[in-house]
Amino acid sequence: MVALALGLVVGIAASGCGPGPGTPTVLLVGDSLLVQSAEQTQVALEAAGWNPVIDAHNGANLIGGYNGEFAWATQMRDLVAVSNPDVVVIQLGTNGCRCENPLAAADNLMRAVGGVDLVVWVTIRARTDSPERVSEMNSVILSTVQRWPNLVLLDLHGRFQGNGGWVGIDGVHFTDEGEVAFARMVTEFVRSAA
Repeated sequence: MVALALGLVVGIAASGCGPGPGTPTVLLVGDSLLVQSAEQTQVALEAAGWNPVIDAHNGANLIGGYNGEFAWATQMRDLVAVSNPDVVVIQLGTNGCRCENPLAAADNLMRAVGGVDLVVWVTIRARTDSPERVSEMNSVILSTVQRWPNLVLLDLHGRFQGNGGWVGIDGVHFTDEGEVAFARMVTEFVRSAA
């Protein structure tokens, strides 16, 4: 079964259906919101002519995995070295920082992306269960944008405002419609900003 699946992937790549030479690459890193919308985001970006590389983990926070199984700064440095992206999209902060200095953690992420010309950081959507964490993380993101000239802000909160059908009953995760809206929002932003 594995060989069949692998053969299918190789066959698709060999047939020219995958990204061709000169196709711009976008690296996306994130938490469960990106996990759940990864397929829609990949399809939307590919349809727009991009080669998406997605690394997302449930429970991920600003410094790494939920249980400390990896550090984003190291992981992002490695991902940038391997994928050589034209654009990096960061969708982190929903789960806070789990660190003493969120500004330093954000700067570490930016240093990890090295010389990528365009980095997009997606803000955190307001939620009723922890408004102070959302406010703190969005302040960290905004402050980071002001310190790094290659970093721009994508306002998830503003774009999702008034679209209650895009967020599930937990007030955090996307509905099916929200996953599609997120994918479309990221794709349109990357295409227009790049």
